[in-house]
Amino acid sequence: MHQETLADVIDYWRDWIHQCPESEICSIDGRWHDLAIRSALALKLLTHHETGAICAAPTTSLPEDIGGVRNWDYRFNWIRDSALTVQAFAELGHLEEATQYFDL
Repeated sequence: MHQETLADVIDYWRDWIHQCPESEICSIDGRWHDLAIRSALALKLLTHHETGAICAAPTTSLPEDIGGVRNWDYRFNWIRDSALTVQAFAELGHLEEATQYFDL
């Protein structure tokens, strides 16, 4: 059972990242292909699956120095970061993820 579940998860992520039709050039083809894939996966993982909300920072409230005075609180959605993420999704051909953000 676990092997089947793992195989399903792997298939889901591989299908998600490669939605380029065979007749067209892949939007993330070339020298930076692997880095673009990793970045797209990270952005997808920072997106709430039900609402499309984009996490501002996964390292929420980590202090600059242990015991220091700078303890940043990034629990909120930043418009700038969300806009860049939506743009990246759109340019990579993941239009569902790009538009889902606006359907909140």
